[in-house]
Amino acid sequence: MKSSKFASKAFWVDTADRAISSLAQGILGSAALDTTGIVDVGWGGVLSLAGSYALLSVLTSVAVRGGATNHE
Repeated sequence: MKSSKFASKAFWVDTADRAISSLAQGILGSAALDTTGIVDVGWGGVLSLAGSYALLSVLTSVAVRGGATNHE
């Protein structure tokens, strides 16, 4: 029997893992660019940018990853 990918715990664990990774990369990348003086952004901007990375990661997972799964 086929079920939606959204019913899978593994899908949501993987999605959360990718979102957290994207959030961390956004924080570290933005903070590094600010520290080196390449861009001038406050912590609010860093968190906003990193949060948008995490949101885009979740949306990408929902829109693109996988499809129906086979469960017997």
